[in-house]
Amino acid sequence: MQEQRAALSSLNFVWIGPPNFKQGGHDVVGVESIARHQPKNPMVFWCQEAYVNEYRIYFKEKGIQIEVKSIDAYLNEAVQEELTSNRLISANSNLNQPKRKSLQAETKEHPPSLDDAVQVSSIYRTLLSEQRNQIVDRVCFKDLFFLFLLSREGGYVLDTNIQAMKDQLPIFSEYDYYHFPVLAGQHVEVWMQYCPLRDRERVQKSLKYYLDQYASEFRPLFFNLSKDYSPKHHALIGEIAIAAVCLKNQDNYIGPDPIRSVNVWKCSDLEGADVRMDELNLFKEYYNSHKENREADYHTAQFHCFMGQPDRLLFDLDHGISPNYKGNSKDKDKTLLHIAMGHVNFNQGDKDYLTRIPDKLNAISVMPA
Repeated sequence: MQEQRAALSSLNFVWIGPPNFKQGGHDVVGVESIARHQPKNPMVFWCQEAYVNEYRIYFKEKGIQIEVKSIDAYLNEAVQEELTSNRLISANSNLNQPKRKSLQAETKEHPPSLDDAVQVSSIYRTLLSEQRNQIVDRVCFKDLFFLFLLSREGGYVLDTNIQAMKDQLPIFSEYDYYHFPVLAGQHVEVWMQYCPLRDRERVQKSLKYYLDQYASEFRPLFFNLSKDYSPKHHALIGEIAIAAVCLKNQDNYIGPDPIRSVNVWKCSDLEGADVRMDELNLFKEYYNSHKENREADYHTAQFHCFMGQPDRLLFDLDHGISPNYKGNSKDKDKTLLHIAMGHVNFNQGDKDYLTRIPDKLNAISVMPA
């Protein structure tokens, strides 16, 4: 059942790390795709403090209406709220339980725990420290920040490569229940979630579960890291995030067959690199940039060539990928131009595309896509 509310949920896109909009645009492809449809929902882009101004300038130049917010500032504010709440409750420790709960509600509006923000902020500093800050660390914190943000604000959280289906208006419904994606009826994912603002208890449990698992399973690995992160380290990132979303099937939350649950989005299986969310007219494109040894695999732009996707290849070129790019894949001796010539049929009317790559591309036999 969908609930009727005056205020529409925010669409919160989260990107951890430096801007990528001049190196392929993985950080902005979803925002640009959805913004073209001028959604009524307010859009928010979360990034690190150091990059806030760059993104504000970028989106302004693109004419995109989106609020850019600092993750650092948000965490600092949340920590101060907790410290204030802790001090007041400690000063009134002789109050009975109902009065203590009432005081906590008055002094700290958002989270249910007295130290969620402190823990999340500490993990943020650890994972994004100078000694770490690998893609796998950024993805790990992004998954945690999804839960933390939902536990306080509700609404939608999205990976930055969630995009609108071609010629389809994206739909962002207001649900009564916490939602997450399930692929082909069985594979739980965490790259997009929804939580109604009025009922955040379920996602708050997921946040607590994640923090507990992080402390018991993940943190011990940090003291034994070699230069290269272990396969176990990579695997745990996904395992902990998924277990938290599902509460590891506690209380039969999704049951033995997730597709029957009222709190999942039924998604397609993987089709190429895409997963369709037909209910919302959205799709997720998998980059798998955090996977172990990802640098030895094909670049996203190369994959767009192999899949015959000129529109996506055009986006790559518009966002800084060179036609002369050579990856570390088995086709490392071939430039992106060579791969495109062998796999992509270019629409004859797309003259603008042809002007953005070397003259050699004009030698291609131009065919309707």
